[in-house]
Amino acid sequence: MDTMTRINQLSNERQNLWRLAGQQPLTSTQRARVQEITDTLYSLWDVHRREVAGARPVAKPDNLINIRDTYQNAA
Repeated sequence: MDTMTRINQLSNERQNLWRLAGQQPLTSTQRARVQEITDTLYSLWDVHRREVAGARPVAKPDNLINIRDTYQNAA
């Protein structure tokens, strides 16, 4: 299962628990589950951001524009 799928599953579960909380008080087990899901989501979002960052192409130094040379040549 990929990270984003897990994020969506846990987000849906947490949303359902909050929806239930709007109708009746949550049990201590349910409140603990909301906290557990929230903590896990923080970690999963961090993993997802790292995955996305790792998927970006990395610029090679020889492809970078030397800003100093650009300004000196323009003068």
